[in-house]
Amino acid sequence: MSGWRVLDLKPLDQGGFGDVYLGRRSDTGEQVVVKFLRESGLHQARKLFEREIRVLGRRVHHRIVELLGFNLNAERPYYIMPYVSGGSILSRAGCLSSWELQTIAMQLSEAIEALHREEIAHGDIKPDNVLLDGHEPVLTDPMGNGAGCTLSLHTQWGGTPGYWAPEVERGGSISKAADVYSFGATMFHLATGVRPHDGMNLDIHTGRPEDEVLRQVILAACKEAPEDRPSISQLRGMLMGMVAGQGVVFAAEAAVNYFSTPRGQEVGKVLLGVGAVLLVTAGIAAVMRS
Repeated sequence: MSGWRVLDLKPLDQGGFGDVYLGRRSDTGEQVVVKFLRESGLHQARKLFEREIRVLGRRVHHRIVELLGFNLNAERPYYIMPYVSGGSILSRAGCLSSWELQTIAMQLSEAIEALHREEIAHGDIKPDNVLLDGHEPVLTDPMGNGAGCTLSLHTQWGGTPGYWAPEVERGGSISKAADVYSFGATMFHLATGVRPHDGMNLDIHTGRPEDEVLRQVILAACKEAPEDRPSISQLRGMLMGMVAGQGVVFAAEAAVNYFSTPRGQEVGKVLLGVGAVLLVTAGIAAVMRS
């Protein structure tokens, strides 16, 4: 952040051990978010805050929030991120169409997959930590400290009740397998509008046949034992098949709808005529070759 400062700080949110402020850049006037570590005297809190900065600083994917600057030596350590105006995707939970759910699942899993390729576990995936930049999700807060009781200040583990994996709830370490569970719990919440709780059966019942593959993805992601869960890459394979299948269905439906219109019927007659001419031409060519 060489050459610019943050001006006009205003409180935006509070978390377990951090405070979030909204401000603007002195050079461009763009809005930014500054996260201060409130509990800077706690060694574990400082370590986790430093981990957030390291993870964001890797910038492994464009759907993970960008780190604009930080200062760990300040009286209140902080880091700076762009302001994402769409807010948390939590506000859309239960209100998303099947296509929107599929798209968000694909985009979010892509960002998680990028972290996992770098052997990084996010540790606190949930709707509160997914922001909307236009219509695209942006993942934030690795081992987060957003609103509510999101983190137990334990050396190796963290997360949020209802979204954390069973082994993490019991005191185990965060892991890629635990992220997979949290991804499934997040998609359950977005699909149903129901906030999950520990021990809950995360089976979606939307009543929409087009959500069946997403249902299977969530059930696979939220298996009790971490070794029984697929990787995030395997889940993306399931999702890609779902999106491709839906694309074929949507294209077929669009074609049927179009050719049922007067204009479509006229175009259909022309195409049939062209096809007949091509068949006759091909027949003549075959006779001449013989």
